[in-house]
Amino acid sequence: MIRFKWYVWLLALVPGLAVIVAALTGILDSNFLDTRASVILSGLALTFGALAVLGVLSRPWRVTSLWQRIVAIGGTALTVLAAVVVASAAFGTIQEELFGTTVQGVRGVALFDTGLIAVGTDDAGHVAVWVSPDGESWDRADHSEALGGVDVSDVTVFGEQILVVGQGTDTGEDVVLTSSDGWVWNRSPVFGDNLNPESGIEMTRLLEDLADNAAWQPRAIANTNGLLAMVGDTYGNAVVFWQSTDAVTWTVADPLPVFDRGDEIVDVVAWKGGFVAVGSDGAGGPQVWISEAATAWTLQDAQLDGQSLVAAATEDAVVVIANAGSGATVSATTDGVSWTHHDSDVFLGHRVDAIVSSPAGFAAVGADTSTGDISLWTSSDGAAWTVFSHHAESADIEIHDIVPFGTSFVAVGYDEVSHTAALWIVNDRSTWRRIVLDPVVATLE
Repeated sequence: MIRFKWYVWLLALVPGLAVIVAALTGILDSNFLDTRASVILSGLALTFGALAVLGVLSRPWRVTSLWQRIVAIGGTALTVLAAVVVASAAFGTIQEELFGTTVQGVRGVALFDTGLIAVGTDDAGHVAVWVSPDGESWDRADHSEALGGVDVSDVTVFGEQILVVGQGTDTGEDVVLTSSDGWVWNRSPVFGDNLNPESGIEMTRLLEDLADNAAWQPRAIANTNGLLAMVGDTYGNAVVFWQSTDAVTWTVADPLPVFDRGDEIVDVVAWKGGFVAVGSDGAGGPQVWISEAATAWTLQDAQLDGQSLVAAATEDAVVVIANAGSGATVSATTDGVSWTHHDSDVFLGHRVDAIVSSPAGFAAVGADTSTGDISLWTSSDGAAWTVFSHHAESADIEIHDIVPFGTSFVAVGYDEVSHTAALWIVNDRSTWRRIVLDPVVATLE
């Protein structure tokens, strides 16, 4: 019979409590972990599982002293609970890494010559495309082979083409979808393994091996003056920049991806100076990259505060909003190098989920971090912001993108309660109106 001294379980209280606290504070949330998380969590799950089995076999309830019995039983219970928590986190992380089971909803919306286009990923893992001439009535494009098995990241309009970027859910390959009208789609050849830039930089054997095995996820795309810039990463482990002039041939830009640094790119915008990309480093600190032609990128010392960033640009200025614990903060630049930080009380207690340039300047949309109520803010210069509209909403609503449309705005996202696409029109009277899509074709999980 296995017997442990009561003080062994006193020691077990410490790691058990640490795991529970980590779970409650979100540290074990897979959104904050890179691709090594599954290995670490699996090891912890096995360790705590073994301790839990040994703890039960030692019969802690048979300890003679009452208070020692309380410690032994408490330590055993915490170890069992820690094993369950870590195992659940490990399973969720492994599932996300292998199968890409991230809730997305409608991922992006864009204007094109005949109206609006919204894109997401449906419950079968295929691209879902909706087209609208007026923002009121939306029709879904028929499913085709080109739209099959793609995890969508972003959408943009390049000349007369609509471009959707994402990643193959089964293959891990990077995908670019093109269409002239939103109804018929073509799938571009795989380009993610082209990690040799035109500059001729020689890669080490290690980098070549990692490049061949890495699954690249395009995160965002932007265009200006006939140039396309696309940014992405390998699940927050290394960042990569692509450039194209035709949306068919893609070249990886300088610098080459540096693996195991934990860098991540989340957005890219175009303006008069070329392109600005935003993301975070391995410690979660904000990063800003700039490039004139999308072929060479320079990391800027923008000195931003916050963790998640969103960006938008007019011809003359770039605005970046960073979400911090107390609320969102605003930074702007007119040259891509010098950044001005603006304090805005309207963002206190709120997070900003999307920002866009508009004919009147800028517009941003986000939510109250305590109530979930949605707000839309506007600014003429990116510095001074006012509340354009406030909408009481469930905390289970996520907004992923926003676009100006005439005198109104169209916002898209995901409803976690009904598991359906979420789409609103915010008119010039500041009124929010939910557009109902057919649940049969709108379910996005």
